[in-house]
Amino acid sequence: MPGKPEEIKMVSNAMANIPRRKMMSFLVDGEKTVGEIGEVVGKSMHDYHLKIL
Repeated sequence: MPGKPEEIKMVSNAMANIPRRKMMSFLVDGEKTVGEIGEVVGKSMHDYHLKIL
């Protein structure tokens, strides 16, 4: 399903990062708290990565 070029670029940029891919894989099983996400990807930058996603 093709999307607008700017949307494709935004998604590609978001998923090009290892911590963000880990977050997405972790969230496949359902909703998680910010603290739970921080435990998986590291607490130092998880807020930054959540904002991008």
